[in-house]
Amino acid sequence: MKVVQIISHQVYVIETRWPTAEEARKHFAPNIEFEDAPNWVGIGFTFVPSATIDEERWLKPGLPDGWAWDENGNPWEPELSRENERKGLIAEVEPSLLEAYRKLHSGDTTCDWSAKVSEIEAYIEAVEKTKEQEGYPETVIYPAKPE
Repeated sequence: MKVVQIISHQVYVIETRWPTAEEARKHFAPNIEFEDAPNWVGIGFTFVPSATIDEERWLKPGLPDGWAWDENGNPWEPELSRENERKGLIAEVEPSLLEAYRKLHSGDTTCDWSAKVSEIEAYIEAVEKTKEQEGYPETVIYPAKPE
C-alpha cells in the first residue's frame, strides 16, 4: 500500500513520509485529503470514494498513443525510455572504440585492433537494431557488451 493525496478526485501526490493516510492527515489541515492506495495506483488516477473494491475505487487515466503503465502504476513512454537506454549503452563503449581506432591507426601491434574496432561497431549496430525486436518497446533484449 501507499499513501496518496487526492485533489478533486485525482491522485495528485504520492506521499512517502508517512506509512498510512491516517498518519499523514495528522500533519495537514483537515481539508487536505489522503487515502491508502494499492501499490499499482499512480499520479493522475481517479479516486471514486463510493466504490467498494480497489479496481473500481482507483481508475487509470487514458494514456497518449505509445505510452504504457509501469509496474508501479506510473505512465511512461516506452520508446523514449528505450532510446535513452540505447544511447547510454552506446556511450559506455564509445571510449573503447575511440581508443581502438587510435591504437589501430598508430600502428600499435599489442592487439588485433582491427578486430576490436569491428567487435565494438557490431555491438553498436546490434544495440540500434533492438528497435526491430518483437515486443519492442515494452520488452528488449540487449546484446552482451564486448570485452
